[in-house]
Amino acid sequence: MPVRKTAHHSSWEPANIVTNGYEDFSTDGEYPIIVFDPDGKFVRAFGEDWKPDRDGNGTHGMQIFQEGREEFIYLTSLFRAECAKTTLKGELDGTENDFLRLPSALNLRGEELVIADLRGRLTILDKDNKLITHLGDSGDPKKQGSNRITRDQWVDGQFIAPHGVTWDKQGNLYVSEWSLDGRLEKLKRLA
Repeated sequence: MPVRKTAHHSSWEPANIVTNGYEDFSTDGEYPIIVFDPDGKFVRAFGEDWKPDRDGNGTHGMQIFQEGREEFIYLTSLFRAECAKTTLKGELDGTENDFLRLPSALNLRGEELVIADLRGRLTILDKDNKLITHLGDSGDPKKQGSNRITRDQWVDGQFIAPHGVTWDKQGNLYVSEWSLDGRLEKLKRLA
């Protein structure tokens, strides 16, 4: 059976973790986060609370970050409007949903977590999940979360549907958007 995963990431440990967002597939169909060893052998599965519902709405984005000597998995769920942090064994270390609309991807740099939100903005949180800022919000719900907004409606610095996000070494942000025409933007860090 093929797996339609929305994200996968390798940890520093000798394991590969796969998350599945749209089809309910794992060893028993209950756990969307699946861990394999380097040879592809099943190690464990977890995340029952994050499994896809009958419409296929489950996890979407995932990254593994090392914090001190421990690694954590950060997950996004579009339709739960939630971001979660777990250990590699699946123990929940925290969730965040107060500032999120439709989170699709995330990236951690130092103590700042940036979350791409398909409903037209980025959200940056500190290490305690306190809001630092929102970036790129147009304030126009008709221009958020759609891949059908034409280029002539794009406004520099305003997002439509951020789908991927990453930092560079200088702290600049690169944002890819879910768009028929494709859109990649760079936000230069000023401070």
